[in-house]
Amino acid sequence: MYARTINSIVFIVVQCISAGVILYAVALILVQVLPISISEAIIYISIFT
Repeated sequence: MYARTINSIVFIVVQCISAGVILYAVALILVQVLPISISEAIIYISIFT
């Protein structure tokens, strides 16, 4: 009974970490191409996706 709940929580946490890593990687590329800061890149990506 608790295994299903724990699995669900772990899955959501892993998906959030995965999304964060992908967002950060794309932001790093954007910072190299455009003259903006990393936080601005993350905000722009978050707004437009």
